[in-house]
Amino acid sequence: MNIIRNLAKVGLLTAFVASVSFASNAEDKWQGIANFDVANINVKGNTPSFSIGLGAYQKVHPNVMAGFGAQITESWKFKGNPSIPVFVGLHAEKFGEKMSPMLDFTTGFSFNTSEIDYSSYYLNPMIGVRFGKYGLGVGYLGSIAIGEGARWESYINIRLAYYFGYHKTKMSESIKNNTNFGMELTADIPLNSGENVKGTFGEGLNLYLLYSVSDNFEIGPMVGAHNLATELRGDWSHNEWDGDHGSLWVPIALRGKYSARQIAVAGKFYPWARLDLGGCAAIGDELRSGFYYSPAVGLSLDVRGGKSSIDLGLSYTGLSTGLKDEWGTQKMPKFTTHMLSIALGYTF
Repeated sequence: MNIIRNLAKVGLLTAFVASVSFASNAEDKWQGIANFDVANINVKGNTPSFSIGLGAYQKVHPNVMAGFGAQITESWKFKGNPSIPVFVGLHAEKFGEKMSPMLDFTTGFSFNTSEIDYSSYYLNPMIGVRFGKYGLGVGYLGSIAIGEGARWESYINIRLAYYFGYHKTKMSESIKNNTNFGMELTADIPLNSGENVKGTFGEGLNLYLLYSVSDNFEIGPMVGAHNLATELRGDWSHNEWDGDHGSLWVPIALRGKYSARQIAVAGKFYPWARLDLGGCAAIGDELRSGFYYSPAVGLSLDVRGGKSSIDLGLSYTGLSTGLKDEWGTQKMPKFTTHMLSIALGYTF
């Protein structure tokens, strides 16, 4: 199983780098696929689930797009512990045809929100057909959890999809002409103090897709990955909980950003402020997912005639989290990790 898990990690990293590289060299206009997987059927007969998701893509070939996206997956029984798959992928079809066969391949990581962590790596090849702006597909969904001894799980999934961006509508034209993709690298500085919670310096990467509501205000989703170790010391009900809890933190949030272009210096430099609100998944070392918030201020420089910008920012981040209880028998301690982040980004 370690071999499968390591291959999944390498495949996910390779696919991510490839999709970003392809997209950065592709056309300026983003295109999208909204999906509703009405059934994810486990071959072992367990309760099926359904998924709702959104992907953003750019053409890398006349018949192929590369991109990334996220979903929410919930059981048909609505147990209240949804998972959040984040993926990169490829989509192939004859874009100029009114009806076309299609091939879709995604791979990624699914964050689980239950007390016992079932987060997993997964891949999902799919075939189907598109009729105008609508699609129908059938695929194979395979996954393996992050825990030792986990086994490969297989599903059959059935998908309904809506394609926008390359089949022109008023909405798709607005999204294409007013949406900007960006990425930022961060240096994360812990602010925790006291004998119970301490942090170490870390680093991270954020990706975001913002829609321009006006000349100054943008809003849209963001997803990130931050490597940050947290040192815990203490006890609860005579049960010790201590050690170095190194984790990969993955925030998934809604970002709102205000850019004061009206006071630009030399027509190129202008200040901005933004706020991220959402959730943050923790991968590894018994830390739970929690609430995420991050206000920030910064300065941007317009490049490429104002089509892109270089962004420098300073943010404060709070991650409300706690320890997992693997057996579900006791209430575990909660705490908040605080940090300052210096970010250098580029908006395409």
